[in-house]
Formats: sequence, structure tokens, C-alpha cells
Amino acid sequence: DFSFTPKWKVQFNSGWDFKAKNISYTSFAIYRDLHCWSFNANWVPFGAYQSYSITIQVKEAILQDLKLSKRKGFYTKY
Repeated sequence: DFSFTPKWKVQFNSGWDFKAKNISYTSFAIYRDLHCWSFNANWVPFGAYQSYSITIQVKEAILQDLKLSKRKGFYTKY
């Protein structure tokens, strides 16, 4: 995890599979605090779980269902 500023957070996860000799599950995530709203973007660039999602939502718990979301990936292929 890395924070550019208190309102920006970036995360990167990856690994190496020594047995299969290739890169294992890799993901990127970005979070931005927009005061009353939050922005999240997640991306898995390759592999069986290749996908992305983008969400903008209200931070207030009582309004948690108020959001805009776009996602595509392995779970929407079929």
C-alpha cells in the first residue's frame, strides 16, 4: 500500500509461482477520498480472474446503497 496524499491510496499485489514459473495473481487498486463520496478502482490485468471495477459511492453508512458502479471480468463472461 502506498499513499500519495492523505486522500489518495494505491495498492499493488503480485507474486511469482516458482513451480509453474510464471507471474501469479496480480492486482492494482486505487482509492480516492472525495469528502462525502469515495472512488475505488480495481484491476486484475491478466490470468483467470482478469477483471476491472470502478465504484463511486456515498461514504455515509445510511446511504451506502447510493453508488455508481461498473465492473467487468471473469464473473461476467458467461
